[in-house]
Amino acid sequence: HALPARGHRPAMRRTAAVAQRAGARAKRVSDSIPRWLRSGARAVSSMVVRSGARGVALTKPATALVFERVGVRAMGTFPAHVAVKMPALSPTMKAGTISEWHVAEGDELEPGRVIATVETDKASMDWEWQDDGYLAKLLVPGGAEGVEVGRIVAIMVDNEDDIAAFASFSEADLPEQAPEAPEPEPVTYTPAAAAAPAAPPAPAAAAPAPAAATPAAASSAPVPRGGPVAASPLARRIARENGVDISALAGNGTGWEGRIIRADVEEFIASGAAAATATAEAGAALTNDAGAAAPPAAAPATSAAQAGARTGDFFDVPHTDARRRAAALLSESKRQVPHFYLTAEVCLDDLLALRKRLNGSRKQNEQLSTTDLIVKAAAIASRRVPEANSSWLPHAVRSYSYVDVAVSTNTEAGIVTPVVRDAHAKGAADISSDLRRLTASARDGTLTRDDASGATITITNLGAYGLRQASPIINPPQAAHLAIGAATRRCVPSDGEEAWKASVYFNATLSCDHRVLDGAVGAQWLSVFKSLLEDPATMLL
Repeated sequence: HALPARGHRPAMRRTAAVAQRAGARAKRVSDSIPRWLRSGARAVSSMVVRSGARGVALTKPATALVFERVGVRAMGTFPAHVAVKMPALSPTMKAGTISEWHVAEGDELEPGRVIATVETDKASMDWEWQDDGYLAKLLVPGGAEGVEVGRIVAIMVDNEDDIAAFASFSEADLPEQAPEAPEPEPVTYTPAAAAAPAAPPAPAAAAPAPAAATPAAASSAPVPRGGPVAASPLARRIARENGVDISALAGNGTGWEGRIIRADVEEFIASGAAAATATAEAGAALTNDAGAAAPPAAAPATSAAQAGARTGDFFDVPHTDARRRAAALLSESKRQVPHFYLTAEVCLDDLLALRKRLNGSRKQNEQLSTTDLIVKAAAIASRRVPEANSSWLPHAVRSYSYVDVAVSTNTEAGIVTPVVRDAHAKGAADISSDLRRLTASARDGTLTRDDASGATITITNLGAYGLRQASPIINPPQAAHLAIGAATRRCVPSDGEEAWKASVYFNATLSCDHRVLDGAVGAQWLSVFKSLLEDPATMLL
């Protein structure tokens, strides 16, 4: 509606004055906020200016909201700072190993600087920082394994003068965090336990040895299951893998606010308390109809893992993050992927003759290997049979126009699979050069995640170990995995003047995902692969 301008000019002037004063207050607060937080302050400032006609001022709670949104805290006597958390450097990453810190306490940080190398998913990745500031404290040392995503690993401040205040800062000074939701614990059902509602625990005097009765008696009282137990995901997984009830450690955690961590579970297992707890629970469950306890002989004195082993006759090698990831991936593949296997005998006479001619004019450090030519043949076969160059997805089967070939490589940390990109479009010399570079990176631990993921087919050459044949596990989401056996010399009929000749053969076994490949498609791929190696000149077509 049109309003008389003369009667409303004073009100408009008062509104503008209030808005101007509110904007000035917001600017003063914004200037006092570290520079990487000013985007949030500007948002609050604009909110105040829009509300300035009603005389709304920028209050302390509004400022606190800006700090809380970006993770800045001021705890006790410590200045405002940023709690730096372990990032997820891959979609499936849950924990990683900080192989090395590239920064030290007191260093100035700027966007794009690599502050650490993190090992996970069979690769080492650089952690790049994205803000300005100063590193005040490192809470997790270099070489720490199993660092969960989201764990606070360092402290950063905006002002260099605040660094000294964090000299004695430790994880104990971190704020209390809400415990994660407990995972359901497995419950063992036994008919005896179901028939007897409440069986009295065995008296301590019935134990064969008084010294051994102490841990059993301490853990014989059943611990309620399903209650809220604060424990890290890694601690829960280790407990599950070793058959330990995580609730048995309740109240004994050494983490923040009594949180159960990995070291607590490992110490519990090493002390033998886990075996004693399992024995006590089994003894309480195995009762007869009259409520009498089972005979002492039914309770073993050692866990199943220690049965038959004398002290000092074994040693444990801790799992690395890469081995845990590989174990989980391959176990899932064997359970979920319907494998079937096809094997063909391949004559290598012409391929070895071609390799000898090609290497005659090449330097010693540039010699072509049989694996180089096998990778080339597999890539061409995948292009000629595109149904095999596919992946199973929940909604469709995805076929690829490119062929990226992964080659299994044995390292001290386990098997890794560096990938030759666009192998179908490269010559044998380029494939050989890529494989030498990738293999060297894999063995010295510098292979990146991009160099070890995204393949459409995997090749494993076991010829160096003298094995005739193998049935490899498929690496999801790939649909095929080719295994190469050892080359052997045999006597076969000859088409020439002599009746017999010596030829070199090896077995090629293709593991196929039956959801993607039918038997006929797998056989067609293996037939093309065999013909390319037996007549290598056709790889030029």
